[in-house]
Amino acid sequence: QKGAIYNNQVYAPGQVPNKIELPVGNYQLRIYNAACQSENPYEGKGQAVYFNDEVFFEVKAGEVTTLEEIKVPMINFGVTLKLPEGFDMLFKEYTFTVISGERTVEWKNGEGIEPAYFPYDTDVTFSYRLEAINTDGEKFSQEGTCAEVVAGTVYTVTYEMETQLLS
Repeated sequence: QKGAIYNNQVYAPGQVPNKIELPVGNYQLRIYNAACQSENPYEGKGQAVYFNDEVFFEVKAGEVTTLEEIKVPMINFGVTLKLPEGFDMLFKEYTFTVISGERTVEWKNGEGIEPAYFPYDTDVTFSYRLEAINTDGEKFSQEGTCAEVVAGTVYTVTYEMETQLLS
């Protein structure tokens, strides 16, 4: 029956049964993680979003239909910051800000630097800024932009003390 949902089950990774019985017909398989059903997968730092709805198959009477390994890609992208060892001994305070489209995420010292996730679209970019205050009270600021963003990637912005540059 066109548009009907069959076996709308939730399976943990690696826990999909070897066999699922379905009526004869043509099917489209949609595979996604819980972030896809979240009201806002970009609340706070956000979540990685995995989704694939490009698997089509037919179930015929008296036959077994086998689906090979199916890849479910991350369809958004993430950004995180890597600070060098000893950074917190030289800088008493920092703020790292990432902006992509309408979304802005900010990390402050002590919050941890887990990735933040952003929606992906063709030609999406992100900009980032690291502002810090050293132990002498001097302010430091540096920024950059990433113009060639690829879905499914977690970008790590790295601060190098030797060169005093973000990359």
